[in-house]
Amino acid sequence: MASAEDDDQLLLQRDLTSSDPIVEQPTTSPAVFSFDDVVSGIFVVSFDTHKGNTVEWKMPEALNLSGLEFKAMASGFHTVSDDFVLFNMGGVYGLSCYRKISVDSAEERGVRMRSVGVLCPSFYALCRHQEFLAREAQRQVDEPTCGHAQLERYYQAHQPSSSSYAPQSPLPTDAAVTPGQAVVPRIQARHPPGCISELCYTYGAKVFALWRLVLLRKRILFMGHPPVGMLCGRVYGSHMTSTSSTHLSSLGDIPSLFYVNVNDISFLQQQRSYLACTTETIFETKTNLYDVMVRGEEIILSASGKQASLESFVHVSRADQQRMADLNIRRSQLSAEEESGEEELFMNFFQDANNRLYSLLRTVAASADRKLTMAALEDIGLDPYDIGFARSLAEVHGLEVSAQTPVCPCLNFSFF
Repeated sequence: MASAEDDDQLLLQRDLTSSDPIVEQPTTSPAVFSFDDVVSGIFVVSFDTHKGNTVEWKMPEALNLSGLEFKAMASGFHTVSDDFVLFNMGGVYGLSCYRKISVDSAEERGVRMRSVGVLCPSFYALCRHQEFLAREAQRQVDEPTCGHAQLERYYQAHQPSSSSYAPQSPLPTDAAVTPGQAVVPRIQARHPPGCISELCYTYGAKVFALWRLVLLRKRILFMGHPPVGMLCGRVYGSHMTSTSSTHLSSLGDIPSLFYVNVNDISFLQQQRSYLACTTETIFETKTNLYDVMVRGEEIILSASGKQASLESFVHVSRADQQRMADLNIRRSQLSAEEESGEEELFMNFFQDANNRLYSLLRTVAASADRKLTMAALEDIGLDPYDIGFARSLAEVHGLEVSAQTPVCPCLNFSFF
């Protein structure tokens, strides 16, 4: 019978050759070792009854990211037996898998907790490591004296070599950096499945309010309780509603910070826009740090959000409700074999809507009168009473556009 270490070695080999570790693949190394394959660091975080969260082991030893132990073992993890968390530190992405078991140990106060994680310059690469990290987290709580040899081998296997590495810059060059903005690599439109679908199921027509806020690059904070992985998925799903095949300006995508905690307060004070999540209730009192807090299914504007007149963008219109109803009908028509296509259905909807909207705004900005009309919005399948949103979006990207004034601007819905 194969040992657990044999299983992990096979998993390691699979990971090196495929983004899907479930499918058997040849065990030879890839011909070219790309940027997506690099692991910048690997670590184990434990909970010490005297010291609290502690980095038990890390590689390389010179890895120095202050506060890593509070990102990798998020606040509230003690209330669940397993979870995972995504985060961003110093321009790299992190994924940590957490496990907790009960133990007969007075020194450990009856419970043992470990988080095992990696840091990567590519967000896309993180999902490749999740199954391995989850297995190692379980091993670390089940066998606390097992050591870190397997983790060390995993790290070494994901380092560039002179013969196979395709050199790329430390950070993607399309990450737009301006004063007061986070240095965050751009997330590619390739992702773990289910994030956008879960977002649409949870928020229904309110997902279009989130979509508008994301496109307007507001400071959006999801507040909740573990599982933290679900909160991170909502950050990611929200980010992906902004997907398009083109851009209006050099601003790039909204920075996605994923999990944040009290140690990030000073950093967040400097940010003009972001998507993030937290489990720390102190943020409910720090209303200067965000424009919008999403708590449960409730979208709450902070004082700054109200001052920025975001109420109309948060309001769910009749057109929003109709769009969601239409999407649900299309989803229900998928066959059993096409159920995995739900994510693609939602993804394509937002990408198409963004492409049409961006194209319209560029056309209007280049026209003689630069006049945006409600009819033009309706022609591309959007709510004509979203004209205020479209005008604000143009302003965010530095486009000069004048907008038709609705007959009754207090009504942010259409009558069809």
